[in-house]
This record gives sequence, structure tokens and C-alpha cells, in this order.
Amino acid sequence: MKSAIIATTQLVRCHHSPTKICLESICSSVLDAASLRRLEESVPMLMCNLEKITPPSFFDGMKHLVIHLLYEALTAGLVFYRWMYRFERFLVELKKKVTNKAHVEASICQAYLQQEISTFSSFYFEREIITRRKRPARNDDICEDLYENVVFIFNYSGRGKGVATNRYIVGGKLQIAHTYILMNYPEILPFYHEFRAEFSALPDSEIDVMVDSNFVPWYKYQINSRGIVDPLLVSLSWGPGAYAKVWRSYVINGYTYNTVAYGQGQPTVNNGLCVTTIGYDNSETNFFGVLHEILKFEMPSGGKNLTCVLFRCKWFDPTRGVRKNSKYNMIDVNHSRVYRKNEPFILVQQAAQV
Repeated sequence: MKSAIIATTQLVRCHHSPTKICLESICSSVLDAASLRRLEESVPMLMCNLEKITPPSFFDGMKHLVIHLLYEALTAGLVFYRWMYRFERFLVELKKKVTNKAHVEASICQAYLQQEISTFSSFYFEREIITRRKRPARNDDICEDLYENVVFIFNYSGRGKGVATNRYIVGGKLQIAHTYILMNYPEILPFYHEFRAEFSALPDSEIDVMVDSNFVPWYKYQINSRGIVDPLLVSLSWGPGAYAKVWRSYVINGYTYNTVAYGQGQPTVNNGLCVTTIGYDNSETNFFGVLHEILKFEMPSGGKNLTCVLFRCKWFDPTRGVRKNSKYNMIDVNHSRVYRKNEPFILVQQAAQV
């Protein structure tokens, strides 16, 4: 069955379009005979209404095919068992193998046999030999910095794309990145709860502001005053270096993320991402945003440099800027509603592409 009738909704937005009937009723995994019979009676009226507002040239054979699809579904059963997409794609691949148009069939057979023989032989090659069957996927997460017995914020499988440049990060941006790294290390949580307990009389919003501005120097003072000698905790107190590697594209979690600046003028947009957070009442909130910068920081610890990659994003208001469209089961994001809190960073492991 063809799906060219989808073009119907591209011309006119109809509340009960034939395309909606085909996609939701005919192509479902379970068919209801009674509802299909009712739809079979209403489809001719819908087509007549479309004929009133569209030119005659619009109605070719594919548009009139809608009238017969419901009868076909009632007679032959589930539609997806009769789809021809996979066979048509296979025929296209066979046509590409034709090199001698005087002997089309023999040319296809010869090319197909060569492909079968080479695929079978590749199973006996050495492991280090890369073949079409064993080559990595386009968005494969190649382990860039992976250590044993190291917390997950420094253990990630991902890689930057393109040439990395060095940038000097100073001021509030470096402190915000340092605070976010501390908040994601489990061993820091006792210090974090102790810091909040000292200001428990204040509302949570004011404590959050104090965490952003004062937690890093407070934590460094606690490490020095208590004589803590754990190399990783000491290294975290000093924070990442001011020099960071910057990429414009990064591959992680099976996706490629591009910055907004790099994506301008590109045919595809890969800068949108989503992060799920847990609030004080254990409720989950989805934050939607766009990627502006990819930063890789180094933190020396125990004779080896641990690295941490952060995404700097622009977030949209999760309450007034996000709305769920129940009709299409999609999320509408209002780009004019920007999240006001200065929390732009996330770990690359936490990103999910949208």
C-alpha cells in the first residue's frame, strides 16, 4: 500500500482528513471491523468535500485510492503485512548494480554474488581488519577518556568532531562550571547538605543563590581546615583549569550535537536537547534548551589528568515556556520564555537529543 495520500494534509488541514483515517485506523495493529465499516461509509463524503475546495488536477489515482483502502483492510487484514517499502528499496539497490545494460539480469546476478562472497569471507578476517560488516556506526561513542575506579563524571564515552580550539575561561562562568561539577560528585553531597543546613532558616530560593556564589570557596575552606588528604576531593576543591578545549560538534549517547553557531546555514538542526531533573519534592521536570558551547575541562588528580566535558546551554522556562500538545502528542517550546536562573551547564552524559 502506498502512502502518497499524506500529501492531502499538506494542502488542506481537515479535522477528519482521509490521511488521519488511514494512519490511525487502517494502519493500527488491531483492526475494529465495526469502526472500519462506519469509516467506509464516511470516506466518500469526505472526498466530495475535498473536491469542492481543490482543483481537479489534485485528484489523481493515489487520492481516489483512499476510497478502496478500507474495503481492502476489511478483506485482507492488517495493512503493514502488505507494505511494499522493503521490496522497493531492495529493487533500488539491485538497479544500482547494473553495469551492462545489454545484460541487465546477468549484471545484477554477478554483482550480487560478489557481495555475498565478500560478506561471507569477512567472517574469517582478523579482528583488526575493518570491513563493512564491522565498521563502527556514524555516531558511535568512541571512548575518549576512560579510567578504572573513577566516578562517572570523569568517565564518559564520547568524542569531539572537528578541530578543537583552546579558550581561557575566567570569571563567573568558570565558577558556575566548578559548582556544577561538585554537585554531580556523590562524595560532595555530605558537604552540600551541611552547607544548606547552616542557612536552613532562609527560603530555598535564597539558599540556591548562596550555593551558586559561596559553595565553592566554602568547600575549599572545609577541605583545608579538616586536613582531608583524598587526592580527588582535594583536586575538586581547586577546580578545573582555566584553559578549556572547545568543540563545535560532539558525539555522545548515539547522537551528534552541534552548537547553534555551527548549525546556522546547515540543512539539519542538531542543537536541541533535553535534561530531566528531580526537584525537592522528588518530582521530575524536563528542561528543553539549545546548545551554545562544548567545553572540556582538565582536573589534575593523582598523577593523571581527569577530564570533564560540559555543554553550555540556553534553557527555556519549563513552566510557562513549555506546553504539551495533546492533539499531536508533542511538546511545544516557546523560545521567547527563557529560564531566568543562571544554570547553563550539564554533563555530556546527561544530554538527550530532541
